[in-house]
Amino acid sequence: MRLVHCFPLVAAMALAACGGNGAKEEGTDESAPLSQEEVASKANGMIRQTPGQYQTSVELLDFDIPGLSEERAGQLKDMFAKSVADGNTYCLTQEDADKGPEAMLQQLAEADCTFKSLDVNGAKVDADMTCKGAGGADGNFKLNGTMEKESSEMLMEINQSIPNLPGEGKAVMKMKMNSKRVGECS
Repeated sequence: MRLVHCFPLVAAMALAACGGNGAKEEGTDESAPLSQEEVASKANGMIRQTPGQYQTSVELLDFDIPGLSEERAGQLKDMFAKSVADGNTYCLTQEDADKGPEAMLQQLAEADCTFKSLDVNGAKVDADMTCKGAGGADGNFKLNGTMEKESSEMLMEINQSIPNLPGEGKAVMKMKMNSKRVGECS
């Protein structure tokens, strides 16, 4: 469940939100999404990472659940912060590295995600995508950062509808993710 190997936790969150026929989120941008061809063309400029073992760290910068009591929101924030605090370790194989952004695009197409925008300029990546989720758990994911051959730094903003969540059934999160190659795959 990876979006791009440089930020696997983004994929887990984005793809977990994807896959159903959720309702359209209020206040979303009405502009037409990019076609798969447009996304593929822009993604060709993305840097391909070096195969190896990568460690990803995640820092929760902001977490808000509108309409929820401050105490309950604090409990959920702490629980979520603890769940991402240890980050993630993964092996980027030569085969996966060779697939590059094309594999990510295929996963997103299969998962009912669309790009509102994708800008790639050297190591810089700026993306805005929407994923339709099962049971109405639709989400908007904004990514901004850099992706180098052996590291990445991404800022991710998530605005997601979560129907079973108390309060207004929405969560707004902002996270900083750093990923770096730590050696050969083990």
